[in-house]
Amino acid sequence: MRPGRKTVVINNQIMPYRIALFNTLHRRNEIDLYVLYSSARAPDREWSVENFKLNFPHRVLWNVILRFPGNEYGDLRLIWLNPTLFFHLVRLNPDVVIGYVNHH
Repeated sequence: MRPGRKTVVINNQIMPYRIALFNTLHRRNEIDLYVLYSSARAPDREWSVENFKLNFPHRVLWNVILRFPGNEYGDLRLIWLNPTLFFHLVRLNPDVVIGYVNHH
């Protein structure tokens, strides 16, 4: 076990521009980081994270994505349902939980 505060970040998807941040936070001893992702990639994203190294503890949760009409430009409104999220949080028993979602 790492010496820092056990911190769980809940993120809706693996985002290439957040990987370096989470890798850096994981290397620091102030926090014991674990990232839970609602999905590997949102259906409306075209990026790939295959070439990135996720050097921090993480898990992509089983999910169901609900799709609703969004705005006048045809964007979808996505809602992730992760039935196992609560159980993962109980198992991890974090000191801090941070929720973050990328929504345009």
